[in-house]
Amino acid sequence: TQSADRVQVLCLQREKCWMLGGNRYGLDNIDLRGVPGTITEALGDEIVLGREIVASHGRGTGGTHPAPDRPTVPHGHAAEGRDADRDTLRFFEAVDKAVWEKHSRPSGLPLVLAALPEHQALFRRLSKNPQLLPNGRAIGIDLWRTAEQSGNDPEVTRRNAKLEGVEGRVELHTGDVRAMPFADASTDVVLSSLAIHNIHEAGGRLQALDEAIRVLRPDGRLVIADIHYVADAYADHLKERSMDDIQVRDLGWRFWYGGPWVATSVITARKPR
Repeated sequence: TQSADRVQVLCLQREKCWMLGGNRYGLDNIDLRGVPGTITEALGDEIVLGREIVASHGRGTGGTHPAPDRPTVPHGHAAEGRDADRDTLRFFEAVDKAVWEKHSRPSGLPLVLAALPEHQALFRRLSKNPQLLPNGRAIGIDLWRTAEQSGNDPEVTRRNAKLEGVEGRVELHTGDVRAMPFADASTDVVLSSLAIHNIHEAGGRLQALDEAIRVLRPDGRLVIADIHYVADAYADHLKERSMDDIQVRDLGWRFWYGGPWVATSVITARKPR
């Protein structure tokens, strides 16, 4: 029956989360009910950014004050990165606790984690939720061009997976995202981070989007982070392809490259059933 094998799915990003529930026939959004949906909800009004504590209303007048016992380090340097990592850790801990108390324990349902590999590893290390399923598989595809990303090498990726203890659940391919060697409707989530803009031809970028849609299962989720084309070309094309729940948002200053003029945005969408 369609009620068999029900699961809950925690979709987790560095500063945001949401939940889905269902079975192999489809998933629906779940009301978070006490689970912090954003890092600001989890940490209250104060999030540490470098030497400042920034209130949730922003960095305007009265919105910041010095954080004690923190070294003065210029924007973008190591200490700020460590602060951002601590904020992420605190956010994940709050999400894990709330998901267990509000959803997993009352329902008794298995919990599937949908997240980038680095977030998978961090969340699994800290999670105390016995309902969190240990399995899951990530399939990566790349042309492995160091001109586009320094140190881009499949062996480096495999070594990182081994260090995180997930090498048995990571599969790597060398290939073009415009012609992926995967079956139709074979994946639950497609993630692309700062990759598609490297395709110089506009038609090629749209072809990559079509490939992502092709390999997604019905009701599967598409998540693309990029520095160009997100709010216009990508969004327009996904609408033309009748994707559902299309949303675009700015990822904020942590994802600037050199400054706000090269900012990263993320677009998410769902494939119709």
